[in-house]
Amino acid sequence: TGEDFTYAPQVTDLSKGLLMYYPMDIVGDGTFLDHASFLHIEYPAEYSTEDRDGYADSAVLIGTGLDGGVIKVPSSPASLDNDGELSVCVWMFFDPDYLHALWVDYLQTGDPENYYALLAEVFSSNTGGWKMYCWVKEIDQKPLVYINTERFEPTTELAYDLFNDIFTKFVNEGEMTCGDIGEVVCMVDDIWVYDRALKDCEVRSRYFTNEFSLDFSSGGHLSLQVPTSSQAVFTITAWVYPFHAEGVQTILDIENLVSLGLHSESLSFGIFTGCNCAPCDMYYETVSWKTKVLAGTWSHVAAQFDGYRLALFLDGILTDIKVIDTDMVSYKQTGNMPWAKYIEDFVETDGLDTVAERFSQNYKLKLGDDEMVDLIVGKDFDGLLYELTHTPDIMDFGLRAQFLYNYTVCPLKTRYPNMDAFRMNEGMGNLAYNTGYMPAAAISGAQHLWFNSSYDDFSDGLMAEIVGQSRFGQEAGQPGKFTITSRTRCGKKRVHGGDDWKVSMLLGNDLLFPQRKDSNDGNYDFYYWAGTRKMSLDLQTQLGEGFPCGNYSTSVTLNDEVMMTFETVIRPSSTNVTQSYIIGGPPADGPYGVVNKFTIQTNDSHGCTMWGDEDLDRIEVLFVGPYDFQGTVSAIGMGQYLVSFVPEIPGPFHVQVLMDGEPIQEGVFCFDATYGTSGTFDGNNAVVVEEDKIVSDIDLSFDGVTMETWVQFSAASNGYIFFKGSVAEADLYYKGYEMSLKDGTLSASVYAGDGNLRTTYVDIGGKYELNTWYHIAASYDGDSFTMYWNGYQVGYVPFTTTRPVKVNMYDHPLTIGYGFKGLIDEITLWRVARSQEEIKSMMWCPPMNMLELVSAHFNFNEGKGGVVIGHGYDCPPLDTTCLVGTGVTFASTEQTAMNNPFEGVASASSVISTHVKPAFDHIAGDSTAPYTIVAKDKCGYKYVEGTIGTFTSSVTRFSLTYLNEGGPGLEYPNTLTDEVIKDMDVLPSVGICPKMGIGNGPGVGDFYTADLSPVTKTGYYFLNVSVSGVRMHSTPYVVVVHPAAPKTFELVDMTKEGFSEGLVAGVPKQGFVVLKDAFGNICLTEYDISATVTLTGKPYVMEYQVPSDDIAFDAEPTYYYSFFFTVGMEGSYVLSLATAGAETFTVDITAATAPWLEIMSNAVVPDEIIRYEHSSVLWNNGLYIFGGASKDKTYLNDMWVLNDVDRDDLHYVKEITVSGTVPAGGTIEVLINTKELIQAGKMNEFCNDVVFSLPTDPVAPDPIYFSIDNEFGCDSDATKYYVKLPEMTTTLYMYYGFPSSTMKENPFQSTSETMYFYEGFEDYDSYWTPEIGPDGVPTGKSEGQFKEQAPCGGDDVKPNSAARAGIVDSNFPYAGEYSLYMQHDANTVMAAMLDDVLEGAFRLSAWFWDSGSVASAHYISPNFGGGDDRCSVAETDGKVRLPTGYGPLEAASTAVGTFTMSHKTQYCVASPWQKTSVARSGVWHRFEVVSTLDGKLQVFIDGELVKEEVGDITMDRVLLSQGYGVDQMPHAGLTASHAYWDEITVMKLAPATATAASMSEDKHVSLDLPASKPREWLKVDIEGAVPPPRYSHTSVIYGDHMVLFGGERSAHSFGDVWVFDFKTSTWNFTLPEGTASPAPRFDHSAVISGNKMIIYGGRSGKTMLGDMWSFDLETLEWTELAATTSFGLKFGHSAAISPGGTDMYLFGGYSELGFSNSLFKCDIVSGGCTNALTGVCATSSIPDSLLPRYAHTSFADDKFLYIYGGSNLLKTDGFDTVYQMELTSCDWNEVEVTGAKLGRYEHTMVVGNGRLYVHGGHFDGVPSGSTYYIPAP
Repeated sequence: TGEDFTYAPQVTDLSKGLLMYYPMDIVGDGTFLDHASFLHIEYPAEYSTEDRDGYADSAVLIGTGLDGGVIKVPSSPASLDNDGELSVCVWMFFDPDYLHALWVDYLQTGDPENYYALLAEVFSSNTGGWKMYCWVKEIDQKPLVYINTERFEPTTELAYDLFNDIFTKFVNEGEMTCGDIGEVVCMVDDIWVYDRALKDCEVRSRYFTNEFSLDFSSGGHLSLQVPTSSQAVFTITAWVYPFHAEGVQTILDIENLVSLGLHSESLSFGIFTGCNCAPCDMYYETVSWKTKVLAGTWSHVAAQFDGYRLALFLDGILTDIKVIDTDMVSYKQTGNMPWAKYIEDFVETDGLDTVAERFSQNYKLKLGDDEMVDLIVGKDFDGLLYELTHTPDIMDFGLRAQFLYNYTVCPLKTRYPNMDAFRMNEGMGNLAYNTGYMPAAAISGAQHLWFNSSYDDFSDGLMAEIVGQSRFGQEAGQPGKFTITSRTRCGKKRVHGGDDWKVSMLLGNDLLFPQRKDSNDGNYDFYYWAGTRKMSLDLQTQLGEGFPCGNYSTSVTLNDEVMMTFETVIRPSSTNVTQSYIIGGPPADGPYGVVNKFTIQTNDSHGCTMWGDEDLDRIEVLFVGPYDFQGTVSAIGMGQYLVSFVPEIPGPFHVQVLMDGEPIQEGVFCFDATYGTSGTFDGNNAVVVEEDKIVSDIDLSFDGVTMETWVQFSAASNGYIFFKGSVAEADLYYKGYEMSLKDGTLSASVYAGDGNLRTTYVDIGGKYELNTWYHIAASYDGDSFTMYWNGYQVGYVPFTTTRPVKVNMYDHPLTIGYGFKGLIDEITLWRVARSQEEIKSMMWCPPMNMLELVSAHFNFNEGKGGVVIGHGYDCPPLDTTCLVGTGVTFASTEQTAMNNPFEGVASASSVISTHVKPAFDHIAGDSTAPYTIVAKDKCGYKYVEGTIGTFTSSVTRFSLTYLNEGGPGLEYPNTLTDEVIKDMDVLPSVGICPKMGIGNGPGVGDFYTADLSPVTKTGYYFLNVSVSGVRMHSTPYVVVVHPAAPKTFELVDMTKEGFSEGLVAGVPKQGFVVLKDAFGNICLTEYDISATVTLTGKPYVMEYQVPSDDIAFDAEPTYYYSFFFTVGMEGSYVLSLATAGAETFTVDITAATAPWLEIMSNAVVPDEIIRYEHSSVLWNNGLYIFGGASKDKTYLNDMWVLNDVDRDDLHYVKEITVSGTVPAGGTIEVLINTKELIQAGKMNEFCNDVVFSLPTDPVAPDPIYFSIDNEFGCDSDATKYYVKLPEMTTTLYMYYGFPSSTMKENPFQSTSETMYFYEGFEDYDSYWTPEIGPDGVPTGKSEGQFKEQAPCGGDDVKPNSAARAGIVDSNFPYAGEYSLYMQHDANTVMAAMLDDVLEGAFRLSAWFWDSGSVASAHYISPNFGGGDDRCSVAETDGKVRLPTGYGPLEAASTAVGTFTMSHKTQYCVASPWQKTSVARSGVWHRFEVVSTLDGKLQVFIDGELVKEEVGDITMDRVLLSQGYGVDQMPHAGLTASHAYWDEITVMKLAPATATAASMSEDKHVSLDLPASKPREWLKVDIEGAVPPPRYSHTSVIYGDHMVLFGGERSAHSFGDVWVFDFKTSTWNFTLPEGTASPAPRFDHSAVISGNKMIIYGGRSGKTMLGDMWSFDLETLEWTELAATTSFGLKFGHSAAISPGGTDMYLFGGYSELGFSNSLFKCDIVSGGCTNALTGVCATSSIPDSLLPRYAHTSFADDKFLYIYGGSNLLKTDGFDTVYQMELTSCDWNEVEVTGAKLGRYEHTMVVGNGRLYVHGGHFDGVPSGSTYYIPAP
């Protein structure tokens, strides 16, 4: 109609569309019933619980926290829904304590954006007590969630999702859970599922409709079933609401056996008792006028039968009792009429006398014969019926009356035994009954009888329920919440709010009120925040201000009447470090040496103080300052802790009060331990310290004692500084000790027993100034008594007997200052006698760290009004109960003796301040690694004053001759000092406290640093540090400055402009670079560098990456990087070097044209390799040739190989002219300018990549031995090579020119081969190890050339130490790995005997290292005595071998070395011994003794002639002497030094010289370096058959095979295919598959691509061919690609193809038109050919010089096409130019060569290893067998 109307849902509306209804009433077997489908659902009975109104077993527990606690329905609601609409409503109660814990967890760990939402919208607002939750889903709409009657509209999705997820899981999976909130447990009651979307009003109606009854006013009835009973006992109850009180109404009827009804307003009851025979008329009925049931109101009626009596009840009150046969009327039932219609007189039929007899014999009631009987309800009743029960039991009427009364007042909440209860409150469909013994059963006929009987009674405060453990208490920092649920007097949950519930919490006199929220559903939530700490604004708005911790008395009132009281405890949470604090803040500064205190209060995070002392072990108080210590912490209750501490010394301390390592509030502060005060004495006052020997024995009863104090005299006085005794005992004889000033005499006494008072004294009268501090000490050691004044001895009294201080068994006080006028400070009574050094160095140092040696120490720092407290052995600093003195007036702080800025704890020490070791290594220019001084004061504590200028330093650069730990130089360091390069203030580090260091930072200021960044040059430096002008004892330090990170490259011995010198295409070029840092220092460690060579000036790009193996780092001493590379063609290049962090180094270089280099072998070249029109291939770095025609035109079928054509070749030869005579086997010295060769990149850095040879076969030179002199070494303009000549010669060749970095060893480089004698001590195993025998004498024997010999003093002279003098070790070699170490503290003679006595010219050479000792005797001699009688026997010329003493001057022996008995600082020679002009130094020196060709003796040191005499000398040995004098006898001190010998040689001199040609005169060659497998031509041994001889054939390489095709012999053309296997050296004739095959031919071309061999053209007999064929090397099938192409008919042409490519280039040849120079490109797939110079190459053309030709060769790689050689009628000697075409740009280039060009035709050419190899062929009609190559890029 379009008009609005109001719709009020009725009971029947709530049944529409109902799919499921689970009231959750669990029966005894553990099931509950779906009242819509009548399906029983299994569920554990132990999870049944009370429902929201308190009915037992009427709700269930579910949740993930329960095993099996998930409701699973048979079919999910979604599976039963057809249109997409669903509604689910359920009553739920969430475990409040679990959710509270969850809330707390969110507060502590959750995301604030989420947990506040969960808190406010889910937990606090919507889950307190029982609530009904509904989920309504309309088609294509987001589900709605209702809580009670209202839609839930959360502000965050989290809150919505909590409930939506519960219902979604139930709808989709049929599982009802408590949601995804952990292991929560909840209660569930009444689940309704509808197949439609409920309206808002229906949801409200669903919430408020909770009570139902059955309305029989419109007709209809119910048929129920109840179990039978063997006893006639039962109780029937029902609530009835008659609509009228007229006529007879039957309320219920049990199979006509029992009836309950109304007669008007009277309750009627009928029963059939049964009988033994039929017909039976034992029917009894009564109508009770006493039991009036009024119309229009609810009444509770009940009837109880006990077998012979009937009791009637109304509203729980017993109203009537009837006895059968007496009070009830019997009648005989007739027909089917209800017995309630007739009442007849009682007729007795059985003659029994009593009811009891009848009951016991005949009238036991049996309700039917079956197990179940029908119970008809409401058939003739006009009214409402509610909760019908039937109970078969026996109970006294009185008990029954009380039970029924209670039941009437409030419904029964728990099941009564055997009771069948029909509550009739389901409100929909059929109904069920529950029993404790039987499963639920369905009843039909109730669908239209339901009537809404819901009601809401008043609240009864005593029945209210309160849930939530928070009511009893909560930990601070957490929310507290509990819920009060209002209930009626019968415990029914209220569905409305509005009750005046209040909660108050009393703490002391403070009454606090939690926040209250009325949910308007009978639930009232109360909130509070435990703790007073501020919370978030959201929580504060919701929860109010926090509640302090404490024990609260909590009252709950309703309408201001107290309903309940309980205790609520808000307890502190865990201690919070940042909320704990120091009471009163950090303590004020206090004096050292006395107890300082402060108190800590521990709190939690929420404003609560802690209650116990559980944090004691967690607290630590750290003091960091001049020294580090910890305060003592003790618990004093209520979370408070007392911190006590006694600083040992004055100074600033950084204090950290930590709990679990974290500072408390204001727990980090600075504390200054002040200097304190001193005691003021006026002559009348005194401090008296009582003695208690049990607690503090202050007798000085020890072997030695010391008494110290500081005093300041204010006036002349006669008094005691202190004495052991009372004031009354002053000036009397006493048995103790004293220190006093009387009449100008300062004295100290101790009692030594037996009346012996020992005293020391000094007269100071008039010798001191008033008001000036003086230190006095008296030290008694039992033998003497010494007095010290300011650390200086002023009195000394010795004693004749030793006496300790006497033990006094009685207590006597210590009296201080009696009669003294002035100040007294720092009295220390030591238990030991202290030395003057100890007293003087420590007089400004408090002894607090040495109290174990002190009986008593008084520092008088307690301040004015304080009590003097002493410390000592028995009285630790924190003990304030012993050594307590009387009060004394204290002076101000300035008057303490300890405050001296130049001494003590405030003064930096130059003695014990130290350097931090790691700073000894420094990176050049690095400011991040300064050196650091750890500053100490003069008392040994950290110096923290932070005074700028206290520490100063300077850095001096110097060079160390050696610095080898454990090696030479350690004992006698020699240095060369340079200028001071830097003076620096050493700045103190930042301090964390104002009086520490400078600035603010994390330290205490005891580290002083200086920046070494201006030190940018590597090397060794002296670092000197001074403290207040006094050099630190531990300095100077040695600082090693290392190079910084690499920054630049630098060429070695050459410029960028000169780098191209000697660079030739195809010839390896070597370069040397060093890496330098930003300061120009050479980097000493190896870095990864890369090298790239890029061709420039071409229209194409060609780049070459130098392999890493061709880049080598040579460490000490050069630190060079050597690299070598080869460019393939002449032209301009850019060389780039790079490494991480450095600037890329580039140099423009130009490669000169390469010569044709002939490959030289190491053997004679056989004539058999001379041939032409043969074929060749390159396999495994060997050049293989096959077939062809020999120089006598013989057809060939042999195979030869030139091995290792890729090997490192020597590319140059230098001619050396020998003048004079060198005998066979002699050695000649050759000077070579290796510097220019290295700079030209033609020699490596070792100068050993050379071969010397006599002028034999220049193609196969025979290497001879050579060695290199170490003095000038490599890279010199006069490097000395010693070459051993196997025969006399006038010419010598040196081959060189391939500086491979791998060439570090040359098998023909041998000093031992070139020298007559050589010992480099490299054969370590042949020398002894220092084995010591049982007598201490070395027993190890030497198998080397040098052996020990007896000196001239005789055979019995032995080395004077267990260590053998000379041992071979690897610590310090001059060359190689080992040298001979002559150890100190030993003497020996060692000699190597020569095979012959040398009488001609010779040279003895040795390298010697001198340790520089002032006493030394190390020398070498070719003829000195030792081991025979030459020491003393005169020779024929009258001269003796050995000079004795300093003569005779004519002695014939010769020696050179150190001999300090002759001169200490110069090297000496003999004979006789005399100094030379060469000063000794700790470096390697070269000693040479030469017998010249012209009959002179010459001695050289480091090349300087130091002695020359006319006259021959002979040589039969090399003698080394250590530790002996000129007489070969041991002399004192001569063994003190050590030395090293190395590289000892003897060379015969020959009358000859050698002159080497200059580099510009050297010639190009290609010579293989010597190797184990020499390079030579070898004939290949063939196994089995070989192809027939032929020429003009082709060969291609395929893997490890060579494929041969075609050829010609004696006018016969071949068309066969042969395959050679390189691995097995066998030929295999290959028979092609299929029928197709090309015509036999020769002078054709062949290439290979993949597994296909492509042939083109040629001629067969006189027929020219132009076809193209492919031969598959896998299938062995021929395929014709083209019968003819545009290239035409050709023979003698060439073909080339790039590796893996498909374009074959054809060039030249002979055609019908004559010689050709056309270039075509053919597709080997399609067989088509086109002119190659078209398309992108159209602008290119064949060079004019590339004339038509044939019998040439060509090759292609992935970048270039090469064409070489050939001939025509005009060039019959053969073309000599190599042409190169870049395949992409078609750019042509004539490859230039240096020197003579090489013309060839009918030759072979192969390309590999970066080289283009040419072999054989013709030149000018002459066959050749030579092999040449030029580089191929």
